[in-house]
Amino acid sequence: DGDPLAAGAAAERLVLAGAVGRAVDLWRATATMYRRRSNGAAARSATRRADELQATLEPASTRPLLGERERQMASLAAARWQNREIAEALGVSVRTVENTLAKVFRKVGAAGRTDLRVRLEALGQYDATAVDSFSD
Repeated sequence: DGDPLAAGAAAERLVLAGAVGRAVDLWRATATMYRRRSNGAAARSATRRADELQATLEPASTRPLLGERERQMASLAAARWQNREIAEALGVSVRTVENTLAKVFRKVGAAGRTDLRVRLEALGQYDATAVDSFSD
């Protein structure tokens, strides 16, 4: 099964050696090890580190931070819509909204819906058109 502490340390040594892609893979494996040990907080931390490193490998200009559907859901959530309302408006399940918003919160580093709006606006990702088109 492996030692997640040793794997995390090895991943950081790979970063220092310039093997960032391999470090990303090892951090993801470390997250899996933590999940198998029912340590959700450590698994999330390892996943965040992998995501941070992955972002350094992919030029931000070649990929949007949020996909269209993520941006729609995030904008509605930032406008204080409830998950059930978002699900009904977009024709998806509440669970899909919950999962998508959890991913969005991680991507933009938001702590809550108010923070989400601030961060979306700062990143140029707040979609007022989506909010307006689904209102009323």
